Amino acid sequence: MIKPIEKLAEQSSKYIKDFMLNCTIEEKIDTHYVCVEIISKNEIKIKKANGKEIDRVDLILNSMWNKLFLDWNYLMLSNKEWFEKHVGYGFKMFYFPCEKPINTLYDKDLRYIFDYAYYAGEIFESEKILADVKFPDAYKVDYKCLLNKTSLSSIRALYHHHIKKLLEGEENFAEVFLKLIKDDSKVFAIEKPEGYIFKYRKKIFQIENDKIEVEPQEKSSYEFLLSDFIKFSKIHNYSDKIVASYTKTVCNLFNNYIINGEKINHTIENNIDISGIESPYIGTKFDIGYEYIPDQVTKELCRESELYKNIFKVLLANLRKGKDETHCIFLTKKEVNEWNMIMKSIKIRNLYI
Repeated sequence: MIKPIEKLAEQSSKYIKDFMLNCTIEEKIDTHYVCVEIISKNEIKIKKANGKEIDRVDLILNSMWNKLFLDWNYLMLSNKEWFEKHVGYGFKMFYFPCEKPINTLYDKDLRYIFDYAYYAGEIFESEKILADVKFPDAYKVDYKCLLNKTSLSSIRALYHHHIKKLLEGEENFAEVFLKLIKDDSKVFAIEKPEGYIFKYRKKIFQIENDKIEVEPQEKSSYEFLLSDFIKFSKIHNYSDKIVASYTKTVCNLFNNYIINGEKINHTIENNIDISGIESPYIGTKFDIGYEYIPDQVTKELCRESELYKNIFKVLLANLRKGKDETHCIFLTKKEVNEWNMIMKSIKIRNLYI
């Protein structure tokens, strides 16, 4: 668990001294952390930081994933021998779909910062393993590195000068610990980094700069939409819209709901603020991935109206998830059961995304 650097005040003065002398320091990278696993010479799996594989739904919901997929499929095709030799390897990395993916500005050409590689339970440095991979000139890759620390004598002097005031709460740990970093350290952020991570043995502390929290989604508007969709689905038979593909099924249901429901009654348009069903985000906002939507009518409806696009995103993200009444503020128990019946009907008949 990573703790704020101020939590060091709970430790003894000896521990703080040992930590200052021996800790490593890393820049905190403010972007998307992903993993690429080589399954075979012709197959890779790309996963998010939570370990879930990025699938077609993700590619539709957020077009930023498109570059990632195109990059790695191109690399696989242009480095066939290397990929064949490295079946079973995985690579953890930071992915930059743009120059300001979240809050911090980076070089506009930077695409990946590799963290580490792994194989059969062992961890390796990425740079040596990737040395023979031919990356396109259009973007650059780099490798995560430790920041340079001041000399041990300087750290000891810093400790003796500040420890009493630190423990008495008269000085700030963050301000003192920033003095451990040498000015010549390699930093990826163009201006101020998101923060810094300090590690010693199994203890990890961090300094965060001006962190912005994601506002939680306003649930009443979102659940009002689901409720209206449930009511519409009870009147209009939805079972004949379910096909083997999940994304195509959602397109069929969405098209029917918009054309025969919302376009006529304007229930959602007249009763909710569109911002209430927008996906929360920080940093650069990306559009949906139109090229992965398997239905022309759906594409046209999404391009026609921002409201329709957001309705489609809500349905696509939610129709493969069950609902729990205890987590709902607007949906009734009966509606939750009806939603779960629709979801299960889709799940039973879907064979692929």
